[in-house]
Amino acid sequence: MEHLGVNEEEKVLANEGFMLWGKMTSNYAEATMGYDNSKADLSWGDYKTRQFNTPNLITYAESHDEERIVYSVLQFGRVQGAYSTKEINTTLPRVAAYHALLLPQLGPKMIWQGGELGYEVSINTNGRTGSKPFNWSYLSNVNRKRTYLEIARIAKLKQHPSFLSTNYTYNTNTVSKFLKVNNDSLNTVIAGNFDVVSLDVNPVFQHTGWWYNYITGDSINISNVNTPIALEAGAYKIFTDKNLFEKLDITSINNLEEKAAVNWDIFPNPSNGKLNIMVNAENYSSLELSIYDCVGKKVYNIQNKNQYIYHAEKLELDISQLPKGMYLVRLKNENQESVKKLILN
Repeated sequence: MEHLGVNEEEKVLANEGFMLWGKMTSNYAEATMGYDNSKADLSWGDYKTRQFNTPNLITYAESHDEERIVYSVLQFGRVQGAYSTKEINTTLPRVAAYHALLLPQLGPKMIWQGGELGYEVSINTNGRTGSKPFNWSYLSNVNRKRTYLEIARIAKLKQHPSFLSTNYTYNTNTVSKFLKVNNDSLNTVIAGNFDVVSLDVNPVFQHTGWWYNYITGDSINISNVNTPIALEAGAYKIFTDKNLFEKLDITSINNLEEKAAVNWDIFPNPSNGKLNIMVNAENYSSLELSIYDCVGKKVYNIQNKNQYIYHAEKLELDISQLPKGMYLVRLKNENQESVKKLILN
């Protein structure tokens, strides 16, 4: 629910079952820029801080209404000697770090499109509501790919049943931030250094013994629960007391750009029953075009239309027999596919 009102009102709505948006853009921007001030405190993204009875808070750092975090960092971030948050390769690890202190929080969270690759185009490009084309070359940048895959891994960790636990500590009011999740099935410690110099973070481990770095696979034997975690500027670490490590293969998405680059369009959209499909798919041997209604039922299908496989050609469809409403048009070839939304009126 896009209420965005005072918290006393939102508490009432959340406790009645409404899901509320938890805007935290300026906080995550200030933290990622490296500032140590009240604006960089992330605690308002925690439903307990807002005194909700249930985790009905969809916390987010970016949205269609807000400036991109990376753009803000590159423009206004802190610099300390040779360490500059205004350099993209310095900022990208900080992007992974802020997602590590965002996604695992209890309750649903949102990544705005491209945030996991460090999208840096300002919201004011082409006017505030103007087109912001995605830069698919990000996928050929090894540092952006690593950030993407680390954030994907963080999101996967949240699927572990232990992250439904309400027994956690979320400490984010200084440049050293941490989240501890306590559960019989898995204990987790997530620590981040949002400063521009190296720091030791002391979250206090839940117990002694072996702990495993969820991102790198390294392990440490904790003999004292007060052992600090040493972190370089902008770095984060995730430790679990069970080994959940899977090798991070940054080559695994080398071909995503090719797979995603199906050059096609549909028009007019909205349509009154006549639909034109333009496809430039000269690298494909066969295509399948399907239309699905809003409940996922396939209502239209064409396969192997060779007259438009090799060059940009227009295919005219008569879909006037379909009821008015929203549909999804899918173009597929082998393991590659792309989907567009269509409105019939």
